[in-house]
Amino acid sequence: MSSKNNKKANSKSQGAYDQAYISNSQNLQPYMDAGTNALTQLGQLNSGNYSSFRESPDYQWTQQQGLQALDRSAAARGSLYSGGQTADVLKYSQGLASQQYNNYYNKIAGLAGLGQSAASALAGVNNTYANQTAATAQNNASNSNALVGLLSGVGSNLLSSYGNTRTSSYDAPATAASTGNYGSFNPNVAGWNSGRLYNFGGYS
Repeated sequence: MSSKNNKKANSKSQGAYDQAYISNSQNLQPYMDAGTNALTQLGQLNSGNYSSFRESPDYQWTQQQGLQALDRSAAARGSLYSGGQTADVLKYSQGLASQQYNNYYNKIAGLAGLGQSAASALAGVNNTYANQTAATAQNNASNSNALVGLLSGVGSNLLSSYGNTRTSSYDAPATAASTGNYGSFNPNVAGWNSGRLYNFGGYS
Protein backbone atom coordinates (compact mmCIF):
# COMPACT_ATOMS: atom_id res chain seq x y z
CA MET A 1 0.00 0.00 0.00
CA SER A 2 2.86 2.36 0.81
CA SER A 3 4.49 1.62 -2.54
CA LYS A 4 1.22 2.19 -4.38
CA ASN A 5 0.57 5.49 -2.60
CA ASN A 6 4.12 6.63 -3.29
CA LYS A 7 3.73 5.93 -7.00
CA LYS A 8 0.43 7.83 -7.05
CA ALA A 9 2.07 10.83 -5.38
CA ASN A 10 4.96 10.75 -7.84
CA SER A 11 2.57 10.52 -10.78
CA LYS A 12 0.53 13.46 -9.50
CA SER A 13 3.64 15.55 -8.94
CA GLN A 14 5.00 14.71 -12.38
CA GLY A 15 1.65 15.59 -13.94
CA ALA A 16 1.77 19.03 -12.31
CA TYR A 17 5.28 19.61 -13.67
CA ASP A 18 4.18 18.45 -17.11
CA GLN A 19 1.35 20.96 -17.14
CA ALA A 20 3.58 23.76 -15.87
CA TYR A 21 6.18 22.96 -18.53
CA ILE A 22 3.59 23.06 -21.31
CA SER A 23 2.09 26.32 -20.04
CA ASN A 24 5.47 28.02 -19.66
CA SER A 25 6.57 26.89 -23.10
CA GLN A 26 3.39 28.21 -24.69
CA ASN A 27 3.67 31.54 -22.84
CA LEU A 28 7.30 32.08 -23.83
CA GLN A 29 7.00 30.95 -27.43
CA PRO A 30 5.52 34.23 -28.82
CA TYR A 31 8.43 36.21 -27.36
CA MET A 32 10.90 33.78 -28.87
CA ASP A 33 9.18 34.07 -32.25
CA ALA A 34 9.31 37.87 -32.06
CA GLY A 35 12.99 37.71 -31.18
CA THR A 36 13.71 35.39 -34.10
CA ASN A 37 11.93 37.72 -36.54
CA ALA A 38 13.79 40.70 -35.09
CA LEU A 39 17.12 38.97 -35.62
CA THR A 40 16.19 38.41 -39.27
CA GLN A 41 15.34 42.11 -39.68
CA LEU A 42 18.56 43.20 -38.00
CA GLY A 43 20.51 41.02 -40.40
CA GLN A 44 18.76 42.65 -43.34
CA LEU A 45 19.35 46.17 -42.04
CA ASN A 46 23.00 45.49 -41.39
CA SER A 47 23.40 44.17 -44.93
CA GLY A 48 21.88 47.34 -46.44
CA ASN A 49 18.32 46.12 -46.97
CA TYR A 50 16.12 48.87 -45.48
CA SER A 51 12.79 47.65 -46.82
CA SER A 52 11.50 46.66 -43.39
CA PHE A 53 12.28 50.16 -42.12
CA ARG A 54 10.62 51.96 -45.01
CA GLU A 55 7.56 49.71 -44.71
CA SER A 56 7.24 50.07 -40.96
CA PRO A 57 3.94 51.68 -39.90
CA ASP A 58 5.52 54.28 -37.61
CA TYR A 59 7.87 55.58 -40.33
CA GLN A 60 5.18 55.64 -43.00
CA TRP A 61 2.71 57.47 -40.78
CA THR A 62 5.27 60.08 -39.76
CA GLN A 63 6.34 60.56 -43.37
CA GLN A 64 2.77 60.96 -44.59
CA GLN A 65 1.99 63.53 -41.93
CA GLY A 66 5.10 65.52 -42.80
CA LEU A 67 4.45 65.44 -46.55
CA GLN A 68 0.86 66.56 -46.07
CA ALA A 69 2.08 69.48 -44.00
CA LEU A 70 4.55 70.43 -46.75
CA ASP A 71 1.86 70.16 -49.43
CA ARG A 72 -0.53 72.38 -47.49
CA SER A 73 2.21 74.94 -46.91
CA ALA A 74 3.19 74.95 -50.60
CA ALA A 75 -0.43 75.19 -51.69
CA ALA A 76 -0.96 78.15 -49.43
CA ARG A 77 2.00 79.87 -51.06
CA GLY A 78 0.94 78.85 -54.53
CA SER A 79 4.08 76.82 -55.09
CA LEU A 80 2.58 73.32 -54.98
CA TYR A 81 4.49 70.89 -57.27
CA SER A 82 7.13 73.52 -57.88
CA GLY A 83 10.84 72.85 -57.84
CA GLY A 84 11.16 74.43 -54.44
CA GLN A 85 8.47 72.25 -52.99
CA THR A 86 10.10 69.15 -54.45
CA ALA A 87 13.38 70.11 -52.85
CA ASP A 88 11.64 70.57 -49.53
CA VAL A 89 10.11 67.10 -49.81
CA LEU A 90 13.49 65.47 -50.49
CA LYS A 91 15.14 67.34 -47.65
CA TYR A 92 12.37 66.41 -45.26
CA SER A 93 12.39 62.72 -46.29
CA GLN A 94 16.16 62.42 -45.88
CA GLY A 95 16.12 64.04 -42.47
CA LEU A 96 13.20 61.92 -41.34
CA ALA A 97 14.87 58.72 -42.50
CA SER A 98 18.06 59.59 -40.66
CA GLN A 99 16.16 60.45 -37.50
CA GLN A 100 13.73 57.53 -37.51
CA TYR A 101 16.19 54.85 -38.57
CA ASN A 102 18.06 54.80 -35.27
CA ASN A 103 14.81 54.60 -33.34
CA TYR A 104 13.62 51.74 -35.54
CA TYR A 105 16.92 49.86 -35.26
CA ASN A 106 16.95 50.17 -31.47
CA LYS A 107 13.36 48.97 -31.30
CA ILE A 108 14.17 45.89 -33.38
CA ALA A 109 17.27 45.24 -31.29
CA GLY A 110 15.08 45.42 -28.19
CA LEU A 111 12.76 42.79 -29.61
CA ALA A 112 15.74 40.56 -30.35
CA GLY A 113 16.91 40.98 -26.74
CA LEU A 114 13.43 40.15 -25.50
CA GLY A 115 13.50 36.95 -27.51
CA GLN A 116 16.91 36.09 -26.08
CA SER A 117 15.60 36.58 -22.54
CA ALA A 118 12.62 34.34 -23.33
CA ALA A 119 14.95 31.67 -24.70
CA SER A 120 17.05 31.81 -21.52
CA ALA A 121 13.91 31.55 -19.39
CA LEU A 122 12.71 28.57 -21.41
CA ALA A 123 16.11 26.91 -20.99
CA GLY A 124 15.66 27.26 -17.23
CA VAL A 125 12.18 25.76 -17.49
CA ASN A 126 13.59 22.86 -19.50
CA ASN A 127 16.34 22.20 -16.95
CA THR A 128 13.89 22.28 -14.06
CA TYR A 129 11.53 19.95 -15.91
CA ALA A 130 14.34 17.54 -16.78
CA ASN A 131 15.60 17.47 -13.18
CA GLN A 132 12.11 16.87 -11.82
CA THR A 133 11.46 14.08 -14.32
CA ALA A 134 14.77 12.43 -13.41
CA ALA A 135 14.02 12.77 -9.70
CA THR A 136 10.59 11.21 -10.15
CA ALA A 137 12.07 8.30 -12.11
CA GLN A 138 14.76 7.82 -9.45
CA ASN A 139 12.17 7.92 -6.69
CA ASN A 140 10.06 5.32 -8.46
CA ALA A 141 13.13 3.12 -8.98
CA SER A 142 14.12 3.43 -5.32
CA ASN A 143 10.58 2.64 -4.27
CA SER A 144 10.51 -0.45 -6.49
CA ASN A 145 13.89 -1.61 -5.18
CA ALA A 146 12.72 -1.15 -1.59
CA LEU A 147 9.58 -3.15 -2.34
CA VAL A 148 11.62 -5.95 -3.93
CA GLY A 149 13.95 -5.98 -0.92
CA LEU A 150 11.00 -6.13 1.46
CA LEU A 151 9.39 -9.02 -0.43
CA SER A 152 12.73 -10.85 -0.56
CA GLY A 153 13.08 -10.47 3.19
CA VAL A 154 9.58 -11.76 3.77
CA GLY A 155 10.30 -14.75 1.52
CA SER A 156 13.55 -15.51 3.36
CA ASN A 157 11.79 -15.34 6.71
CA LEU A 158 9.08 -17.69 5.51
CA LEU A 159 11.62 -20.19 4.21
CA SER A 160 13.58 -20.01 7.46
CA SER A 161 10.44 -20.53 9.53
CA TYR A 162 9.41 -23.47 7.35
CA GLY A 163 12.86 -25.07 7.72
CA ASN A 164 12.78 -24.70 11.51
CA THR A 165 9.35 -26.30 11.65
CA ARG A 166 10.52 -29.30 9.59
CA THR A 167 13.65 -29.76 11.73
CA SER A 168 11.72 -29.68 15.00
CA SER A 169 9.38 -32.43 13.78
CA TYR A 170 12.30 -34.73 13.02
CA ASP A 171 14.08 -34.00 16.27
CA ALA A 172 11.26 -35.32 18.53
CA PRO A 173 12.72 -37.49 21.38
CA ALA A 174 12.28 -41.29 21.17
CA THR A 175 9.98 -43.09 23.62
CA ALA A 176 9.69 -46.61 24.83
CA ALA A 177 6.93 -47.15 22.31
CA SER A 178 9.21 -46.30 19.36
CA THR A 179 9.76 -49.10 16.88
CA GLY A 180 13.16 -50.35 15.91
CA ASN A 181 14.50 -50.55 19.50
CA TYR A 182 16.81 -53.51 18.90
CA GLY A 183 18.73 -55.31 21.65
CA SER A 184 17.47 -53.17 24.52
CA PHE A 185 15.05 -54.04 27.25
CA ASN A 186 13.51 -52.60 30.32
CA PRO A 187 11.74 -55.02 32.63
CA ASN A 188 9.86 -52.14 34.24
CA VAL A 189 8.06 -51.25 31.05
CA ALA A 190 4.58 -52.72 30.96
CA GLY A 191 3.95 -55.27 28.25
CA TRP A 192 7.61 -56.19 27.84
CA ASN A 193 7.73 -59.75 26.64
CA SER A 194 9.24 -61.94 23.98
CA GLY A 195 6.28 -61.46 21.72
CA ARG A 196 6.80 -57.68 21.39
CA LEU A 197 7.53 -56.46 17.85
CA TYR A 198 11.27 -56.14 17.15
CA ASN A 199 12.09 -56.94 20.80
CA PHE A 200 14.66 -59.67 20.20
CA GLY A 201 15.95 -61.44 23.31
CA GLY A 202 13.46 -59.81 25.60
CA TYR A 203 11.90 -61.45 28.62
CA SER A 204 8.85 -61.05 30.81
